[in-house]
Amino acid sequence: MYIWTKSSAHRVYPNARPMQDDCGILTLQCGKNMHVSGQVLLRNFHDFTITGMDITGIPADWCSFYRQECITYNDGMPYPDKLSENLAGVVKAYYTQSLWTVIHVPAGADAGRLRGEIITHTAEHGDIRVPVILEIYPVTLPEPKDGTYAHEYFFHYNDMSLVHPGTEMFSDDWWKVMTAYAEAMKTLRVNHLDVTMRGLLAGEGTYRTGKTTWQFNFDRVDAFLEHYLSHGSFTRIVLGAPTVPLTADGCWAVDENGGDTWFQTRSEDGEAWLRAYFAAISEHFTEKGWYDMTLTHLSDEPHESENWLWLRALLAEECPGMPVSEPMDTYEPTLDMAEACDEFIPRLEVYEQGKDYYDKRVKAGKRLWCYSCCFPEDPWFLNKFIDLPHHYARLIHWACYANGITGFLHWGFNYWGGEMYGLAPMARFKGDGFIVYPDEEKHGVTFSNRALATWEGIEEYELMRILEKKHPGAVKAVCMGMAKNFHEYEADPGALEEARRRLFALV
Repeated sequence: MYIWTKSSAHRVYPNARPMQDDCGILTLQCGKNMHVSGQVLLRNFHDFTITGMDITGIPADWCSFYRQECITYNDGMPYPDKLSENLAGVVKAYYTQSLWTVIHVPAGADAGRLRGEIITHTAEHGDIRVPVILEIYPVTLPEPKDGTYAHEYFFHYNDMSLVHPGTEMFSDDWWKVMTAYAEAMKTLRVNHLDVTMRGLLAGEGTYRTGKTTWQFNFDRVDAFLEHYLSHGSFTRIVLGAPTVPLTADGCWAVDENGGDTWFQTRSEDGEAWLRAYFAAISEHFTEKGWYDMTLTHLSDEPHESENWLWLRALLAEECPGMPVSEPMDTYEPTLDMAEACDEFIPRLEVYEQGKDYYDKRVKAGKRLWCYSCCFPEDPWFLNKFIDLPHHYARLIHWACYANGITGFLHWGFNYWGGEMYGLAPMARFKGDGFIVYPDEEKHGVTFSNRALATWEGIEEYELMRILEKKHPGAVKAVCMGMAKNFHEYEADPGALEEARRRLFALV
């Protein structure tokens, strides 16, 4: 049997064989309140059965173990992506099985070196032991809610029928799924909570009462927000856009019976609804103490500014002081919206197109995020597609640090059903709509390689922000050596691990 190790930055395909410079020991560096991961690779000439995993020398409650699974699309390639908690099973002959060990070092841990063994239990070969060394450095990362980096996903929480048949909103099983989402987001250092109000307001209790008036029932909104905020990782509530993407010329509303209806944005009905909606948000969120932590999108990816600027002025009247952030998939409208938009979120290639303009805003003290959503699909851009190396998801956050970008939005947390971006075999944007996989049995989710790379990249961003206080030049040099921007970067996963070691040397 071949036995060797790889860092978390490497993608290992089922047909991989060990290289001459591979070794059979796993060496890991980590700070406190931080994660570190590594892989044990097993390849045999005959079938063998894994029955479980353990670890010695490192507290077991710090550790999680995952079995690498692959997903195959229409290109026929088995891409390593899903990290399954179900370790037991048969490994076929001539198949390279990756087994992941993910360690979370708690904030109260002592700095120093721990030595132990990662043990893989097998039916045919007994215990397979791989030495592991964990070096813990005297630096502690902040909790997600106290971090310097903003992180948001658009996520789907209404119709669970695709993966959880019969799970109705606000049923016990639905709340189990919501708890799993909240816990996964905290691990992923998500601190901006995406809230689509449509599915929470529609239904019994919210309805039109007159030509310009509505009765609002926020019971579902309150239950939803209180549930997620109780998990302690969210610092801001981000309301989804109340108008259609691209043009902002239509808006969803609620009719006399509490059902969905649709208005032209700047019609008499549309303006009445939007004023009532924003006024109700202002009153209720102030009462609940949420107003100062709330911002909103107005129209996802606006392609023109006229309707958007009208809506921005209306928001200022009904929700004074509420900030607006906006994902931008084109550059030109940015210039018209410059004074009215508090936080631009250009897509990766749009940031590169308008880099000089956006960088000036950063120097002027404006917050700037970036985001990915389907495009850019050019293979030389960093992105979170399954058919790109998974450590590109980690490098995104190094590129953000290098350019003073303080947040990232990835639109797809759990959109598994999309034909273009979900689990469908013919998906064009492979994996773009999801970063976790459904766990039907537990009414929860399990992580992907890209999710793991994402949280490692964000933690390294926070580490660089801590280290820059004493070593600004050295930190900048390490970062720029890995990622100057979203299309100029060092693609070698081994170089990323070396850069991490150089950061910890500064500690």
